[in-house]
Amino acid sequence: MRLVVSAAGQLAKLVGKLLLNGHLSPDLVFLYSRGNKFLMETTTLVPQSPIKIRTIEGCDGKNFWIVSAAGKTMLDSIVADKQAKITPADETCKIIAEIDSPLLDYKTKKDRLTLAGIQKVADSDAYDLQLNNSSKHVAAHFYVDKKSFLLVKVVRESDGSHTEDLYSNYRKVDGMMVPFLWETRWWAVRKDPALEKKAASAKIAGEEGSNKEIVKSVKFNIPLPDSLFAPPSATPGKKSPQAAKK
Repeated sequence: MRLVVSAAGQLAKLVGKLLLNGHLSPDLVFLYSRGNKFLMETTTLVPQSPIKIRTIEGCDGKNFWIVSAAGKTMLDSIVADKQAKITPADETCKIIAEIDSPLLDYKTKKDRLTLAGIQKVADSDAYDLQLNNSSKHVAAHFYVDKKSFLLVKVVRESDGSHTEDLYSNYRKVDGMMVPFLWETRWWAVRKDPALEKKAASAKIAGEEGSNKEIVKSVKFNIPLPDSLFAPPSATPGKKSPQAAKK
């Protein structure tokens, strides 16, 4: 989950709600910090049930961790009462915690950016910029609106999966334009290296889904101590981000 802005600073906090495959998480808090650190907390409502599921996951730059609990009432002490599952940090932590757009300093990273054409995105013309990652040999297509020059869509394919991210409802935050509506959808595709770079492989039966993130607020460069990103077992009695903001 990138903030699709450039040089946003060292820290960021996002508050909103998430709709994942039709299931609503009315409370979403996402904290970013450079050094591959992030923390995300969601509270999911179980359909036709008073049960709520609260999940908190994060990365302290070295380890990825996750803790979850369910109940009719959710206490702020959830992370102190439950044992977190901890695994070594991998590329996923880096991807999720990344604040900047991959387009930032692409030349320094030895990636290659080319204009692949002009495509329609939501009835508007957009430049199709193809970014080829030098280390992973994976291509991604960034669609930039011709009039506003804002990023409106990202499409990529890898390992038989097609993913599309759509960004809209841009608002100015600290002088930067930030999308307050993020939509992601994905589906299985037939593996075809010739079409993968074009992100145009044929859809096949398999895993597919979608989510929608509705942002309420975004703040940059706010105080976020490293202890927030540490596994709960390392910080007994630590409050959740929801509790911390009260």
